[in-house]
Amino acid sequence: RPAAFSHQELEEGLIGIFPLADYMIQFLEEIDIDRPLSLASENRLIELYFDEAIERCDPFLSDYFAYKRDIKNILSAINARRDGKEVGEVLIGQTDLSHTLATSNQPDFGIAQSYPFVSRVREMLDQRQLTELERQVDGLLLDHIAETSEGHIFDEITVFAYFIELSLAARWLHRSASEGREKLRDILRKVLSNSALPQQVRADELAL
Repeated sequence: RPAAFSHQELEEGLIGIFPLADYMIQFLEEIDIDRPLSLASENRLIELYFDEAIERCDPFLSDYFAYKRDIKNILSAINARRDGKEVGEVLIGQTDLSHTLATSNQPDFGIAQSYPFVSRVREMLDQRQLTELERQVDGLLLDHIAETSEGHIFDEITVFAYFIELSLAARWLHRSASEGREKLRDILRKVLSNSALPQQVRADELAL
C-alpha cells in the first residue's frame, strides 16, 4: 500500500537503514516530512504509487492497477461534485478519464457507456451505503481480472489473478468470518479445478 509506513520507518528509510520504493523516495523529496500531510499531498503519494505500479508491472498487473485507479478517480469525482469541490483537484494521474471527469457537466460524467456502474456507485455514495460500496468495488475488480485472465490455465497471469482474489477475500475474512471463508472456498474451488490435484480433494475438506 502507498502509505503503509510509520514516521519512524520513513526516517529510517531516508538514512538508508532499509530501502524505500522509488515512488516513496520521490514523494519524500517533494514534501516536508515534519508537516502534516494535506489532502493534496496524500493524493500525490497515491498518484506516484499507481504511476510506478502501472509503469513497472507486467501487462496484466499494469492493466489491473490502471483499472483500480480509474475506479478511485470515479468515486473521488462523485464525492467532489456532491461536496461542491473542484473535481480536478481530487483526481490522480493524467489520463483521458481524469480529463473527462474534470470537465464534464453530465450527471454520469459522460462515462456510463464505458463504466456502466457509475450510476449505481453514485447512489451508494449518496445513501452512505459504504459497506455495500466496498463489496461493489471488489466485485468490479474481480470481474475485471476474470475477464483479463480468461483463457489462462495456471500460468503466471492465473497466479496473479488468484493472489488478487485472495487479497480481496482476506479483507472480508477479518470482518465476517463466514463471508470471508466462503470467498476463500470459492477461490480454492477454482484453483483445484485448474490444477492436477486428485479429483477427490475438495475445497470443503481443507482447513478453511
